[in-house]
Amino acid sequence: MPALGSGHRALLRRRQEAQMLDELEHLPASITEDSYGEDVLSWPAPGDGTTYPCGFDPTGGREERQFLSGGQSASVQTVTVESTVRLSAAFEGSFGAHDRVRITKRFEEDLLNPPAFEVIGVPELGPSGLMLKLRSIMT
Repeated sequence: MPALGSGHRALLRRRQEAQMLDELEHLPASITEDSYGEDVLSWPAPGDGTTYPCGFDPTGGREERQFLSGGQSASVQTVTVESTVRLSAAFEGSFGAHDRVRITKRFEEDLLNPPAFEVIGVPELGPSGLMLKLRSIMT
């Protein structure tokens, strides 16, 4: 099977983006100091993030191995991917590991209690857009 050319890839992405009926709120992670002067991750309050159209896939439950490096030692961690979300490729570089998202709309309908997730791993750019692997969190 021949590789997709840039024109075909752009057409595929446009068609995929037209089918994104869900919406997420992006809550980017930032590093702040706690009362002891230690660095900790923090996120904007729900409702203060930026919203993006997306395609949410709640089917998950698969385990993946992630390579972690730390100084001179390295380790492998097994994480459970509970959901995935597809975004426009135009948002590449906007999302990072440890960011949080809330799914605010499903099939163009507002959700009363939006589920919250943490991005795990590095976002991946594929032929149909940007893919985020998610793990549910309690907020």
